[in-house]
Amino acid sequence: MPAWGAKTIGIGNNPFVMAVPRKNGHLVLDMAMSQYSYGKLQVTRLKNEKLPFPGGFDKDGNLTDIPGPIEETMRILPTGYWKGSGLAILLDVIAALLSNGLATCGIDKAGKGSCGSCNQVFIAINPLKINTQEFIDNVLESTVQQLKSSVPVTENVNIYYPGEQSMLTRKTNMELGIPVDDGVWEKVKKLAGI
Repeated sequence: MPAWGAKTIGIGNNPFVMAVPRKNGHLVLDMAMSQYSYGKLQVTRLKNEKLPFPGGFDKDGNLTDIPGPIEETMRILPTGYWKGSGLAILLDVIAALLSNGLATCGIDKAGKGSCGSCNQVFIAINPLKINTQEFIDNVLESTVQQLKSSVPVTENVNIYYPGEQSMLTRKTNMELGIPVDDGVWEKVKKLAGI
């Protein structure tokens, strides 16, 4: 994606993921460094829908909630505007330093796509090395309970902890099957020779 204030792409839209295992549903934050991931833009465009909030700029530099023009310009809006842009830059640099990789992502000259030369770093911390399981469970449960007891802005709308909606989607998909856009499914079948 572009750095804040730039028109040309030059920084990675790497995922930033934090997760904490929990017996009753893991807490998982898995987010792109942009307001919306390119996958979300594509799915929304294929459904012929608009984004709930503006997600990037069209070819005329106008902020828009229509996914197609954002995909065309690749001027996707960073999460948190300039703060998200700064976070994306530092995430790229730290990942590059720790993996001996590249510090920026863009259209790869070798045709590998938008992240063909990117790098990623995974760091796992075992909290049992410094805490008891009882303490960990108490922190997680009290955090979830506090979130669940929050008063929603809109009446009868649930407050979700990070990862809860994905868990519910997975459960639904396991029961009913995974929804796939008809056009995408036809391409998959063609690739598989079906």
